[in-house]
This record gives sequence, structure tokens and C-alpha cells, in this order.
Amino acid sequence: MPDIRQFTLSKDVNWVNATTWPEDGGCNVLCLTDRQLSIVRQMVWPRCLFDQSFAVPIYPGHFRYPDSDLYAEYVDAVESLIDKLGEGSTVDCQAMLDQLEAIAGSVARGTPISVVYQKTDMPAGTSSQTIYQCPDSGVHLKVHALCFASIGTATSVKVGIDCGDGVAYIYEVRPPTSGQYYTFVAPMELTAGDILILRVIGATLNDDLYGWVHGVVYDVPVIE
Repeated sequence: MPDIRQFTLSKDVNWVNATTWPEDGGCNVLCLTDRQLSIVRQMVWPRCLFDQSFAVPIYPGHFRYPDSDLYAEYVDAVESLIDKLGEGSTVDCQAMLDQLEAIAGSVARGTPISVVYQKTDMPAGTSSQTIYQCPDSGVHLKVHALCFASIGTATSVKVGIDCGDGVAYIYEVRPPTSGQYYTFVAPMELTAGDILILRVIGATLNDDLYGWVHGVVYDVPVIE
């Protein structure tokens, strides 16, 4: 139940209008100097935690205290804000802007890439063959198309992305016709360390596997 107490806020007390309290969510990015950060911290803490700082206006100079659940959300938001503000800067503003500009330029450019794969001495049974592996950092690959052909007795060929903690299979031909090329056209994105693989099942020793990948590589700077 709302607390319907009415009161008058003194001129030196800041307050937040509960009727304009937005839903949680959204993302707002600010770049503040250490001096600006100090100003915000001193304005917010601890004044915003007064129990009369979050109220519903009734008429000029008079306010109603909102319900306890809503005020608890407000207190949580204020404390979270203080935690996010921290004690000082973690990176120079201009350095961060320079990094973002470099990333934007890199992403805008991109470098087309085509990877040709062939293996004429496949092991018998089941195996996973690496078609392309992203470097550990700084590179992002967007695959536009992939085609492959298996010559031999394979009963299944799968396209997958090995992310290190598991493999996500996104396309399969079962069973493939020996010597026929199959094309998979769909955007696939690989980031640092990801491996694009073909998993072959039911091969005979020395079967053949051929593949081709086309995409765009982005050299993405790492922000430290």
C-alpha cells in the first residue's frame, strides 16, 4: 500500500519524480572526466537515498511518498549507479574514442577471403576436419557461403563451429552423394579462437574431402 503522507520538501533537498520513473532497461553511454565524475558522485550520494527524495508531486511544494516496493527499486538503482561510477577513470576518454574510431574503420573496410580445403587421405570412420580457425584475438570472420564435396562412402557431413566449450552444428547432408558439391549459404560469424569444421561420418580410409569458404575478415582492434 502506498504511504499517503504528504509533506513539503525544503529547498535544499533534491528529489526524483516517481511519476516519471521509467521501466528498467536501456543503455546510455557517457564519457566523463574525473572532475565531472566527482561532481556526480557528490550530488548523488548520499542525498538521493533520503526517504523523501523519491516522491509523487500532488501540487506545487507538496508531495506523496510512493509505495515501499517502488522505493526499494529506486534505492537499488542509486546504489548500482554509485558502483558503476567507481572512484576514478579507467581509460582516457580520447583513447577510448580513438579505439572506437579504429574499430569502425576496420569494420567498414573488411577483407574478402576465400579458403580452399582438400584432404585426400581421410581417416576411416568419423573425424572432424578444420576448414578455418580464427586467430586468438583481433579478428572476426563473417562467412557468406561454404561448399563441400565428399568422395567415398561417407554417410553424413556436418558443418559446425567449435567455440571451445562445444560444437554447434548448423548444416548437415545425410547421406551425401559421392562427388557432388553441396552449398550452404547463410551468414556465420566466427570470433577469436572459433573453428569452422566439417565433421565426416562413415568414411573409408583414404576417402577425399574438398571444401571452399567465402567470407569477409575484419581486423578488430582490442581495447585494453
